[in-house]
Amino acid sequence: EDGVANDALPPFAFRHRLIPAIHAVVPELFGAPGRSLAAVYAAVTALAANAALRPVGDPYSVVAGRLLVRVPGRPDLVLEPAGEDGSGLPFHVWAGRRHDSGRAEVADLSTRDLNDWAERAGIDLGARFPRAVWAFEDEVPRAFRYVADPAATARARESLATFPGGAFADAVRGVLLRLDEHPA
Repeated sequence: EDGVANDALPPFAFRHRLIPAIHAVVPELFGAPGRSLAAVYAAVTALAANAALRPVGDPYSVVAGRLLVRVPGRPDLVLEPAGEDGSGLPFHVWAGRRHDSGRAEVADLSTRDLNDWAERAGIDLGARFPRAVWAFEDEVPRAFRYVADPAATARARESLATFPGGAFADAVRGVLLRLDEHPA
C-alpha cells in the first residue's frame, strides 16, 4: 500500500478495511454520525489515505459542492441532500484527488447518512444507499452525481478549524491502528 499509482484507485481490500475503520473512529472522537460530520469524514478519509498510501501525484484533500441523487424508480426526481433544510452544511463534502489522467477520485464516507436524511424527509428511496462511495467520479453509482464547487470547498475546509487542535491527528492514529489490527 506504499506509493499508490496516480491513475489507479487504492486496492479494493484496502478501501474496504479503511471505510469501517473511519466509520468507527469518527463517531468515537467527534460525536454522533450524521450529515453535519460530512466534512470531518472527508478530512479523516483524506488524511488517513495520504498517511497509509502516500499517493504519487496529488494527495487526497477535502472537496465540497453538490451531490445530486436520483431516486430509483423515479426518473423525474433528483434530490440534493445538502439543501437548505438546516440539517447540516448547505453543501456536501467528500475526500478526493485529481489523477494524472485528469480523472477525479471520489471517496465519500457520508453517503450512509443519506438513508436517514431521506427517511426524515419522508422520501421512499426503494433501496438503501451504500455506506460509502469510493470510485472515479465518472464511475460512481448511477444514482449519484458529484459537482465540486471551489467556494463550498473553502467553506468546508474553514469549518474544520473549529475542532480542537490534534483532533484529526488523533483520528488518523486511531484509523491506522485499526488497519494494523486487521491487515489484508
